[in-house]
Amino acid sequence: MVFLTNVAYNVWSFLMWGFLTAFAFSTARSELRTRYLLSYFLTWIVVGNCLALAFSSAGPCFYSAIGLLPDPYQPLMDSLRKADTVYPIFALTTQDMLWDGYIGERNPLGISAMPSIHNATAILMALGAWRFGRAIGR
Repeated sequence: MVFLTNVAYNVWSFLMWGFLTAFAFSTARSELRTRYLLSYFLTWIVVGNCLALAFSSAGPCFYSAIGLLPDPYQPLMDSLRKADTVYPIFALTTQDMLWDGYIGERNPLGISAMPSIHNATAILMALGAWRFGRAIGR
């Protein structure tokens, strides 16, 4: 179940790029295309940058790494690492990449758990799909 949840979480990226491409190259309903693209870029600018900076937070996976103890999320992280010995848990690799960027071992990367760009773009995709066609939106 952990592996399947991890896969579902990563599908978001493919869906996001798929929706962006579909709306960008859509020749029908140019008003909807313009609204979606404008909303997409504003979501990334406002939510993914401005609000992420205003409400900077590391998220549960970095709780102990930033020096907060005791770590109530340690059992969850232990469970993910144990599952990773059986099936690859891509989230752990992503977390390591983000942390390495934060501490300067890689190109700088931003860590922000709030507000969630995953949730914001998922809602945008649902709204765009609903406006494009109720069956697709469902």
